[in-house]
Amino acid sequence: DFDTITINVTPNGDGGSEITGYKIQEKIGSAPYVDSGIITTDLTVVKPLNTTLSWYRVIAVNENGDSDPSNVLGGFIRKTVPDQPTLTGTLNQDGDAVSIQIDPPAFDGNAPITSYKLYRHTSLMSEGTWGFVTQYVSGGSVSTEVAISSDYASTYKAVAVNAVGQSVASNEIGPFQIQT
Repeated sequence: DFDTITINVTPNGDGGSEITGYKIQEKIGSAPYVDSGIITTDLTVVKPLNTTLSWYRVIAVNENGDSDPSNVLGGFIRKTVPDQPTLTGTLNQDGDAVSIQIDPPAFDGNAPITSYKLYRHTSLMSEGTWGFVTQYVSGGSVSTEVAISSDYASTYKAVAVNAVGQSVASNEIGPFQIQT
């Protein structure tokens, strides 16, 4: 799971009075620790911020007050699907293929881009239907040529993929068709 952290608490003692709950404190980036509420069972903190490191500590609560904070659990960052890549393309010099450039998204989701998937829609396909063309294993920019036809026009889009999943689709380029 890429958007939650589970903190299991093992009390060292109760200070002479039964523990009634726990406070989770969260520190995001350079901000101070902030209470996130009282939890009475295993502790689950949901959704640290996308682009900022987060640290956690626990304070036991009983009728005598709050304990000292626990050791710090931290350096966590939420991983998400990447933003969409950018797609550019032009007809090659011979006019029989599209020279396509896929550029990485501005935000990789805090997980490296592992590949790109290229999709094509043709004028023979029903509206909204896209066919998978190929997958490029790369975290950087990709340049490729894809053959086109004189029988139908083709439009292209791509998605970026990381360990969490795939982005929304890039901008579309096209339509491209061999001019006869």
